[in-house]
Amino acid sequence: MKKGFIFSFDSFLALIIFTLFTLLIYLFFVFSSPTIQQYYFSEDMLNVLQNVKISELELTSYPQINQMVINGKIKDPEINILEQLLTFELENKRDDACILFNEVTNNLLPKSYKISFDLSATTICGEQATDATNLISRNRLAIGRRSL
Repeated sequence: MKKGFIFSFDSFLALIIFTLFTLLIYLFFVFSSPTIQQYYFSEDMLNVLQNVKISELELTSYPQINQMVINGKIKDPEINILEQLLTFELENKRDDACILFNEVTNNLLPKSYKISFDLSATTICGEQATDATNLISRNRLAIGRRSL
């Protein structure tokens, strides 16, 4: 009689543990948010910054960038946006880099998404991720200064 009780109790505990783990796996997949869309947004954003030249922008839609070109802050409009951002950073003109970054990325992402432009440990422009559900980090190699 004692052997039957022990084996029954043992199988009952195994059944409870199996059910608990199955339930936890199910809950993990139900409540985990996919990051595929955020990954594609970040990849597209880097492609825009790396492939679009300042001269290709419709400058009437970007008044602050247009003013930078007129004032000579942007010396070569034939470089891409990312190179110009890095050039501003190398020249210690973070405010200009932030204006350029914000004006280009202003309407590219949905309002619920936040974006930041960082170099190593230094945030150039953007919002700090304090209560983010998902944080996607992308990187590219770019050169920021051209000799004129």
